Amino acid sequence: MVWKEQRILLDGHNRYRFCTKHNITYRTVEVSLPDMGAAKVWMINNQLGRRNLTPGEESFLRGERYRLERQKEGGDRKSLPQKEEVIKGETRQRLADQYKVSKSTIERDAAYADDINAIATAIGAHPIEVVAKTKGKLGRKETRVVATLAKEHPQMAAKVMETIAEAEMPKAAKTAAQQAIEDIQVHGDIQRATLQRTQEERARPDSANRRVEQSIQRVLVDALQAEAQSIFRRYTREGVEELT
Repeated sequence: MVWKEQRILLDGHNRYRFCTKHNITYRTVEVSLPDMGAAKVWMINNQLGRRNLTPGEESFLRGERYRLERQKEGGDRKSLPQKEEVIKGETRQRLADQYKVSKSTIERDAAYADDINAIATAIGAHPIEVVAKTKGKLGRKETRVVATLAKEHPQMAAKVMETIAEAEMPKAAKTAAQQAIEDIQVHGDIQRATLQRTQEERARPDSANRRVEQSIQRVLVDALQAEAQSIFRRYTREGVEELT
């Protein structure tokens, strides 16, 4: 299946590679689409028509379609907030009717797609690969935690995903994700405490203020370095063996 206007292959990639490799004659069918957004929606609908999808893959694809159509239909930033919300509501209802699910399911699908995309970007993988790696190992809550980590600390998220992929049991994978929660909280506590101390010390006379700020900066750097080293050590192979 080929996008007529851009001559881009939309479906049949495996068959195309096989035929090309073995010099087998093949024919193509063209579909006319107005833009890239419409092409992506076509590909998502085509994938959702397959019978071998996992629940996670179905959820991700529905969420991706909602995200695409929400951007297209509500992308005018000059629109009133009330109008944008009406558009989003109409899109949710239309997709819910089409896929025979509830509107709240479409909303959860979109949130899940956001999380999967964040993780995929951090580890340099295709989103569907991330869905496969987390299948049966992470629930939505743990996936959201890893996505949060991916947005703030991509390298740490990559380490967590390695641990999850190597963990043989779901319990071990969820333990790794739970550790990520604690790491995020510890890092956030350090930042909040440092900010509070800085604000308090800035109320002091200028003559002492500079010395205090320099001291706080040194403490912050030392604390963050120590915490980073601790986190990375936790996700070494020895840590993986302990989890599994």
